[in-house]
Amino acid sequence: MSRHTLETTWCFDGSEDVDVVIVYHFYKGQPERGPSYDCGGEPAEPADCEVLSVLVNGEKADDAQFDWCQTNDRIWQKMVDNVQDNMDRAADYAAEKRMERE
Repeated sequence: MSRHTLETTWCFDGSEDVDVVIVYHFYKGQPERGPSYDCGGEPAEPADCEVLSVLVNGEKADDAQFDWCQTNDRIWQKMVDNVQDNMDRAADYAAEKRMERE
C-alpha cells in the first residue's frame, strides 16, 4: 500500500470545470499464482485505489462528489496512471544518482 495525491481538473455537473485534489491509497495487484505441492494456486488480484479524501476547489467534497470519485472508472484510471508516473520518476531519479556515483 502506498499513499498518493492526484491533482486534476474535472467537470462534475457538465458545465463547470473544478480543481480536484484526491488523496488515496494504492494497492498493487498480484498476478495469478499456479498450483504447488501444498496449494491449489491463488487467483490474480487486481490493483485497487481507496479514496481517503477529496477537495473540490480547495473545500471538502460533499458526499455525492466523494462517492463519484470512488466509483468513476476514468478517475480510477487517472489515479493508477498517477502512481505509474510517480514510480517512473522515482526510477529515473535513482538511475541519475547511480550515474553520478560512477
